[in-house]
Amino acid sequence: YASYSQTEWIDSVKKVLQTEKEDTNKVKTLLGIAGYYALSHADMGLIYAQKAFDLTEKLNIKEGRLILDAEGTLANSLMIAGNYLLSLEHAFKTLSLAKKIDKARVAWAYSVVFYNYYSLGEYNTTLKYTREAVKLCDTTWEIYFGWRDLALVFHKLNEPDSAMLYAKKAYAQFKGTGMAN
Repeated sequence: YASYSQTEWIDSVKKVLQTEKEDTNKVKTLLGIAGYYALSHADMGLIYAQKAFDLTEKLNIKEGRLILDAEGTLANSLMIAGNYLLSLEHAFKTLSLAKKIDKARVAWAYSVVFYNYYSLGEYNTTLKYTREAVKLCDTTWEIYFGWRDLALVFHKLNEPDSAMLYAKKAYAQFKGTGMAN
């Protein structure tokens, strides 16, 4: 990746996509492109996430990490594009799948749900799902994000003491990982 610019990288991935057979590798490529576009071009991210999800359905993929990633990526793309109701539908499917097939991804699946509620301004519901996610955090970087998210929610709930407590914990954790340098 170091020798490619962002534009060159995405162009080369799109070329690969044109020649790929409709199989699980193509789903992975579509998910990669969707992730690339997610924050910078929400509409493009949504198009590729939908294509990946549609291909999982066409391939009849009902279980496994690939459908979990397709559901979650589609939910996130819909949320970023502002379609919260449809995003929540896919977010809850993501959570259900994660609980069944990949316990390590349940905290992430909770985050897919709570970011929708956060975007909708439903902060008490956001807090509920954020706390569930934080309970499951088992790595240094996960707890950093969990505490950061709790700080954001408490800030929106106008609870500055709690917001500051979790912001300080998140910062200390982040600083301790060496990522802050």
